[in-house]
Amino acid sequence: MQLSLRIGRWFAQPGLAAALGAAVLVALLCGRAWPADQSGLGQITSAESAEATELWRGWTDPLEHFWTTAPAATVWTIDYRVQQMFDSHTSYQFGTPPQFGPPQYTPVSKLDWSLDSTWTGLRLGVQKPNWDLHFEWLTTLGINGSMEDFDWNINDPRDDPTRLDSLSSSSERWNDGQKVEIEGDYRCMERLLGLPIEFWPLAGFRFQRFDITGTNAVQIVPPDGPLPPPFDGDLITFNQQYYIGYAGAQLRAAIHCWDRGPITLTLQADYGATAGYNVDHHLFYEYFGVHRYTMESTTGGALHFALTAETLLNKRLSLGLQADHMEISTTGSHRWVETGATTPVDETWSNGVSVSSSQTSLTFFLRLRI
Repeated sequence: MQLSLRIGRWFAQPGLAAALGAAVLVALLCGRAWPADQSGLGQITSAESAEATELWRGWTDPLEHFWTTAPAATVWTIDYRVQQMFDSHTSYQFGTPPQFGPPQYTPVSKLDWSLDSTWTGLRLGVQKPNWDLHFEWLTTLGINGSMEDFDWNINDPRDDPTRLDSLSSSSERWNDGQKVEIEGDYRCMERLLGLPIEFWPLAGFRFQRFDITGTNAVQIVPPDGPLPPPFDGDLITFNQQYYIGYAGAQLRAAIHCWDRGPITLTLQADYGATAGYNVDHHLFYEYFGVHRYTMESTTGGALHFALTAETLLNKRLSLGLQADHMEISTTGSHRWVETGATTPVDETWSNGVSVSSSQTSLTFFLRLRI
């Protein structure tokens, strides 16, 4: 647990993560790739020259260590992937509606859903020496977290927007979880800044869907403890979707540190235009004969970093570990719909409306090349 918390805090600073990753990558490359004699291969023996040439070829084209066929051959890949998300959450908040009049306070309410969960799925890819394309699909296996519901300045008098009037915590249950990624990469540079580091621009699309139910509320502020019916069962369903079209780049290299072949390293950074949508069904109001839904429709951006290490198990199989961190931030509108009450409600406003998500994960994968 302590290790997960330390990793999460490190990845919570994506700029630091990227800088340290790049520094480690460059340091390893400089230490391994540059020959001790900088005067040129012409002044060393033919055997040493052949060894150095083979080493350099491994840096610039790691696939030559994976295959006996020519590098131009098409390579198809199939991954089995297991992902663990930790220190991750997604949340939305909004301010007071227009009918409250001035002054307008924000936020007045916030729901924060934990995304600490286990996922599994497949990744299919096709690789050429100068480009590759992949499709990835993951689905959730289970969740370990809670939903926190915050309300500020809702009790009379409404004169202190920093006053937390209510905080409750509910257990979470996954109904469904889906992640889809489609990405294409192109190698435009084999040696970046004179180093054996490949530069690959990329573009892609990500889709995420989180469908979660909050159940069994415990009131924390005021400190009332577990709540009586109807708050001791399913309270709210949450369905959120993110659509992200992104562009970025990768730095790729291989490190020859053991006899079985190179460890290939990939450092990726990308940014994407993001559209978000979520809808909540407040189930506990059904107890009173009221059907209440709240919806957010937002747009913004998503910043993503990833560091991947992969090594051979044999000629066809490789094992890899991928660390990811993504920050999503969007703003837009909040809609409140209520039927069954004496006065139906259908109102939309944008004051203080924002939807955000912080996602950190480790993914283990087994890759087959055919």
